Amino acid sequence: GGVAVAAAGFATAYLRLSRNAAQRERALLERNDILRSERDRTALLLAAASEGGLAGAARPTLSDGYALTVVMAAKGYPDTPEKGGAIDIGAIGDARIFHAGTAINNGQLVANGGRVLNVTARGATVTEAQELAYAGVDAIDFPTGFCRRDIGWREVAREKAAG
Repeated sequence: GGVAVAAAGFATAYLRLSRNAAQRERALLERNDILRSERDRTALLLAAASEGGLAGAARPTLSDGYALTVVMAAKGYPDTPEKGGAIDIGAIGDARIFHAGTAINNGQLVANGGRVLNVTARGATVTEAQELAYAGVDAIDFPTGFCRRDIGWREVAREKAAG
């Protein structure tokens, strides 16, 4: 758990340091390489979190295709996010959900921070990954939450332009 959080934190810090939207979008796609790894991710994450980093780690083998993540945030984010909003997760299909700012309150999943859920999907193309990720988002009932609806748009446009 802690190692995955450390790797996700590193990726988030990198995104904040990126200079422009195109770099951040590319970084989001690259960040999802952990999900695309064909081998055990534990060794890779341990190496990333350890002193000395990835220098001595075996190069990961990645599957073909793409992964795309949509962040669901709590109302009020990034200023003062609203905590306690109920979240009900339906059938998310081929997407995966990574919890960030959630808690259980009296048996109910609730928001407990700004960036609450990360909905990630893989696809043969960025367009397919985007469609599957947003299908996962649409299966989540989170009335006090929101997300951007343009994640990956530049890469989707490039795919369409390339035919």
